[in-house]
Amino acid sequence: LEKVEAELLEGSRVRLILHVVPVPTLRRVVFEGMEEFEWDRLQLETGLAGAQEIDQESIPRIVKALEDFYRREGYAFVEITPEVEPERDQVRLRIAEGPLVRVGEVSFTGNEAFASGTPFNVGNDLAGEMELGDGWLIFPGSKYNEETVQRDLVALEKLHHDYGYLEARVSVEEREFYRDSSGKSGGQKEITGGHCGHGSLVLQTELRIRVVEKRRAREGAPLGDHEAAGNEKRAGPGEG
Repeated sequence: LEKVEAELLEGSRVRLILHVVPVPTLRRVVFEGMEEFEWDRLQLETGLAGAQEIDQESIPRIVKALEDFYRREGYAFVEITPEVEPERDQVRLRIAEGPLVRVGEVSFTGNEAFASGTPFNVGNDLAGEMELGDGWLIFPGSKYNEETVQRDLVALEKLHHDYGYLEARVSVEEREFYRDSSGKSGGQKEITGGHCGHGSLVLQTELRIRVVEKRRAREGAPLGDHEAAGNEKRAGPGEG
């Protein structure tokens, strides 16, 4: 829409005149470099229909949707570079998937009220509250996903709040990515999607989670609704 004009007519009527400038569109989106996912899956995840045309302003949205999808699937180092090809009336998305990242180890510091983990997650323990896990025996660890990490941090804080540690804070102290359990890479900065190989390479990550419990609310002190509900559901630390 370039501009709007109003023309007065008889009888106090108004005619609106809209001046519209056509937006150039691209007829095709081409995916290049994907190895782990098929073309139709990427179309679905980006919300593109088979015959849908797009304008150039939509390209950043499509790139972000694609990056978000890959990261949910554990490709933390994915890089996507769009390249508009006007002569072909298309945009080419160059995908460097990078390695699949799985959780190799989760450790905790500062936790005193709750154990880091218990056999078979019996009782209240921190690892048992998390969606992400580091695997067991022949079972691989969870696919690393930053959104899930943030949900886990919220869940761990809620566990402490439910038991009266109302000022408890939980955060990721350090993330370390490495190729296997025997040869650590030395940190995230040394590994990026652009030069880490293709999707068939699997990395592991070690998450070090810091717990700051602070003081517990005194016994008998009134708790908020969510804390009271939590106490009804579970026995407290050292109880039961």
